[in-house]
Amino acid sequence: MKSENSDGRPIVAAVAATVMVLVSGAAFHTLAARVRDSMTSLPIAPEVLEGFPMQIGDWTGQNVPLDETIVEKIDADAHINRQYSRHNGRESVVFYLAYGSTWEMMYHRPEVCYPGNGWTLVDRSAMDLQVHNGMNLQCSIFRFSRSELETREVVVLYYCLADGRTYSNISLLRSRVWGALAAVDHFAQVQIVASSRGALPPDAMIDIVSDFAIESASSIAELFVDAAKDRHSDEERARASAVSEGKESD
Repeated sequence: MKSENSDGRPIVAAVAATVMVLVSGAAFHTLAARVRDSMTSLPIAPEVLEGFPMQIGDWTGQNVPLDETIVEKIDADAHINRQYSRHNGRESVVFYLAYGSTWEMMYHRPEVCYPGNGWTLVDRSAMDLQVHNGMNLQCSIFRFSRSELETREVVVLYYCLADGRTYSNISLLRSRVWGALAAVDHFAQVQIVASSRGALPPDAMIDIVSDFAIESASSIAELFVDAAKDRHSDEERARASAVSEGKESD
């Protein structure tokens, strides 16, 4: 069953709320300090993500610029914030992706930022989605509500990536780093948000964000493979330049 979801403004506002609040949890600050030295890769340039496709299956995207204050707070090397629609705009999501080489990005999580902006957590569950290329996408589904003149609800599909592997929440990635002190080449967070002022039932919103997650997963994975190659090439050039300068000084 297809449901109306044509008003993109609540979705955009919901994504903005997700990234507005800085979180200063001691555990995450300790983690960031512990692994910061292991993340030696060069930051990626913002334009690296510009190649992410505007057309993904039946979904057509358009950029939704974030306020500069928000961009500063998310502390990402690069990010994408777009609205994707299908079926003549009857279904739409906001897709937010932040990519970087610093762990401060991990402070911006739906379970922290939405309640911090007046939303009530209604439900949270883990979900495994099977992508067409055989990839198993581990993610979390959040439902939030807020009562104003009428009750609004949003569904947020969230997952994070480290070196091409997906994690449904930060705690799983944190356990990996605490246990092995593993060097992480890149870190990213993905949020896919559907919003409704009562026109969409929760199950329909979950179906919509899940569909987009499945259809976009391969493009995201390919994007990070290419970004990693570019970063490593930059590092090789930087090392070669340093060696050359050292020889010249001798």
